[in-house]
Amino acid sequence: MATVFFSLIISLVLALLCMAIPWGTRQVKTWQVTIAFGIGIVLWVLGAAFSLGWYPWTNIVDFLVAVGAGMLLGRVIHAKFRPFLIFLIVMSILDVTQIVLTTHPSAPTTQSTSVPAGQLYANFFLQLPWGKYGIGIFDLLLLSAIGVYWRCRNSDWLDCSIHDFVR
Repeated sequence: MATVFFSLIISLVLALLCMAIPWGTRQVKTWQVTIAFGIGIVLWVLGAAFSLGWYPWTNIVDFLVAVGAGMLLGRVIHAKFRPFLIFLIVMSILDVTQIVLTTHPSAPTTQSTSVPAGQLYANFFLQLPWGKYGIGIFDLLLLSAIGVYWRCRNSDWLDCSIHDFVR
């Protein structure tokens, strides 16, 4: 039971962080976000291509790519309901596809403590004392885009965060 609770706390902290970053970067220009996202993509592609499993450094790259892409997409999408609904549907499809492609059930005798490098770059991965825990990059991307969307609709950060988690 405690493992579920700690995993929930970690998920909530990451969710709030991804939604808070757009408020902290309000003055940052789109081209600066694009450069950070581009650097993250280059590192992400090189790491995955050369199978560099440098955990926990891969999490920084995953976070940079996901939050950068979420901020860029959130700035591009109009702050109206219908375009954002279409975006949410597309992201749901991509998220399910990512889960199907990166989840590989293994036999109990062949489980190892290491995670393949490809999976490290597809998930925000945490090796916790009670087991492995991964959050998909599309989930982080979506949370960042939601943060930008709420900021563009002139909602304040606390109202946005509480409103999303209470409902």
